[in-house]
Amino acid sequence: MNSRIQEWVLAVTLLVQARALCAGALEFLRDNADHAGRLDKIEAALGEECVCIERAIAGMKKAHKKDTGSTEAAAGDSGPSRIEQLHAELLECERLNIQLDELSTTFDATSSEDKTSEDIILKSDADFAEKRLLDRIETLANCLALERPSTARETLIFALRALGPLQELLMAVPEEHSYERKQGCIANGLLRGIIPALEQLAGITRGGLGFEEPQTEAEIIEKLKAALAQKTTLN
Repeated sequence: MNSRIQEWVLAVTLLVQARALCAGALEFLRDNADHAGRLDKIEAALGEECVCIERAIAGMKKAHKKDTGSTEAAAGDSGPSRIEQLHAELLECERLNIQLDELSTTFDATSSEDKTSEDIILKSDADFAEKRLLDRIETLANCLALERPSTARETLIFALRALGPLQELLMAVPEEHSYERKQGCIANGLLRGIIPALEQLAGITRGGLGFEEPQTEAEIIEKLKAALAQKTTLN
């Protein structure tokens, strides 16, 4: 997908949002015939414009594929980009790091009387492996930061990768620094806001790229309950 097609797709996304906002406003103004009539016409016009632009996009995609071949096919022939390779390596390192953390947590929860000399040696090896793994993750992340995304898919990877460090920085800012926290929350909200549009442009979700989906409040509470229950059992 070339840049012009991406711009038109984003325009359609904005028009769809505008139509949804118009429909929302209409719900509050149904009892006013003048406002309701105008909003009905605006909503209908926005819908017609969406259809018109979507047809134009389909035509551009067809012409682009005929002239130069689809971007997806070209990417498939040349293999994953440098950004995608670094991202895949990071995912694997992060998966291994989670496993090491879980093993360390289990070991630390075991009473000293139940630990053998072999267990202590294994724990030492695990700590050393974790340090090397964290160094590897840092190196890969620094290499990724030096790259420059050129597609919607690569930009989506960058945006999702930026969320984690930003949230860690937010948690590290003391409560008394309210201005800095507010600015960080704004940046976090802006970053989260562009991700759905990037997912649509890239044709893939965060889950398809190996990232966890955002957790709901209910899911967070259930995880906390499970962690507390496990801690109680171990103790």
